[in-house]
Amino acid sequence: MDRKTSLFLPEPNRLPAIKPSVYKYLHRPTFMQIRQHADELQSYRISIPRSKQILAEYRQFIDFIAVEGVTLEDVIRFQIKDSRLLITENDFPKDLNTQSNKIGAEHHTLWVSDPKVTTAEVDAHIHKWLSAQDLRIDEIVVIRNPVFVQTIPSIEHYHVFIPKQR
Repeated sequence: MDRKTSLFLPEPNRLPAIKPSVYKYLHRPTFMQIRQHADELQSYRISIPRSKQILAEYRQFIDFIAVEGVTLEDVIRFQIKDSRLLITENDFPKDLNTQSNKIGAEHHTLWVSDPKVTTAEVDAHIHKWLSAQDLRIDEIVVIRNPVFVQTIPSIEHYHVFIPKQR
């Protein structure tokens, strides 16, 4: 797949092995800002935080399921079921700009439950999903979540940002 149609910035095999220092946060970015900083987001030199409200909801959810002896991994594996690849709306999205006068972004997650899934299969799955959403590859940003920042490191996943006109 050529660079113009590749989903990965930078290529997954060039991800840093250890967590670099985050030197910058994008607060409430628009879709265009996400696209502009895709390389830095991919390598985790920039991070998009969750809002205080979403972060509190996330922590409350983690505490709630822990009482029942359930982990976040259990919840995701239940959602995935028998799917090798599944794109879902992110339940605890990053804090993205959705002002009415700008193009905001929606935050989805691509879950990869089978470690044997190839990059080509991930690309094909996203292209198929895009077609169903009536979107083109150049209209989205896909970022592989580096292992060192994953809340569920046993399940590979990607952040998928799509533009949302409000």
